Amino acid sequence: MAEISPRPDAMKPVGLASAVADVSYMNRPVTLRQVATNTALANNFNATNKQMMFRTAHVMRAHGGVTALQVGFANFYVPISGIEAGVGATTTFTGSIEYPSGTFTQLKFSGSSSYICPDNSIALSDLTNVTIPEGAVFWVRMYSTSAAGIIFTSCTNANLNVQMGESLTYGVSGVVDQTMGGTVPLADAGVTVHRPCCILGYSSTAVPYIVGDSRGANPLDTAAFGILETGHAVLFNDLPYLNVSTGGARTTSWTTSAAGRAQRVALSAYATHGVQFLGINDLNIPTPAATIQANRQAIAGYMPALQWWQVTIDPYTSASTDSYATIANQTVGPNEAIRVAINTWVRAGATPFAGYFDIADAIESSRNSGKWKVSSTQGPFTVDGLHANQAGRYEVMRIQPVNTGVFRV
Repeated sequence: MAEISPRPDAMKPVGLASAVADVSYMNRPVTLRQVATNTALANNFNATNKQMMFRTAHVMRAHGGVTALQVGFANFYVPISGIEAGVGATTTFTGSIEYPSGTFTQLKFSGSSSYICPDNSIALSDLTNVTIPEGAVFWVRMYSTSAAGIIFTSCTNANLNVQMGESLTYGVSGVVDQTMGGTVPLADAGVTVHRPCCILGYSSTAVPYIVGDSRGANPLDTAAFGILETGHAVLFNDLPYLNVSTGGARTTSWTTSAAGRAQRVALSAYATHGVQFLGINDLNIPTPAATIQANRQAIAGYMPALQWWQVTIDPYTSASTDSYATIANQTVGPNEAIRVAINTWVRAGATPFAGYFDIADAIESSRNSGKWKVSSTQGPFTVDGLHANQAGRYEVMRIQPVNTGVFRV
């Protein structure tokens, strides 16, 4: 399990008659930016447990690989409110890069093997010499301890990828620092996950910065197919995406205050393109379509250095009498007119966006029906009416391929 090759069906944007060659690394300056997959932000906090140890898997996506890395660990989380929150105390981090498996390179922080990170901030390691080729799987190990507690991700679209050697353990005390060796115990194989918030290196490869909710959160890599269904951001898995999606996020939470989005905006400095998945949680309040549209434009305005793209909003059904096995037995969710209005606006080519990706058309039974498509061979495309399942995710990739070469400044 040494390498994962790029997907052969690279994505193609709406409006282009043919796929553009993947030249996402050409004619770009080499700068410090995201270079790998599978980073994420936490959306939950636990005050009982004080220590945590994780090992997470990542794929190097920088063209030509890298010879040095920096890794960021967050001492903040984004709860259901969508407003960044600190844990209430400092957190001490140690970490390492594991590549190849069983070989460890310690991360340093201003030359020290550990770092006391201020509350509501990011611990960014020194640039650490380690050569990792393009397409290689590597692991990040982190140990944290804080008097306040631990942060983690726990939502519909989050799982440890145990197939690729991911593991996490935590406790009130007695958790062993295994950043430089040992087998990390698996305390929870379900929905408790913690990952670095960024993995940086010098590269010229395009970096999508993904702003979304649970529909865009936490894509995982697998050796078998290159992806595992967990979020639409997985569509960008052949690039070193930087994912700041969190469950429950809304456009209105992003626009509430500058302080409430500060750390996420800061991370955008390590990306080249923005992709917005937000909207479904606003719609369900409900929020007027015009407000959601204005908020999407405002979010793009907070990070003007990025070239911004939009995504249409998936269908949402409030019920099904046969577990989504048929279209007829689905009940369209409330506020459908708002979703239709937003998608019509997206498809019309709204400013300041460079383009859009029509995920809704790929998995909706027909345009603006509000119901999920059903496959005679794959079965339902959702299990809850809100999130696409694995079959739905594969259908998005099949119907709406997006060639990464379109991401050219």
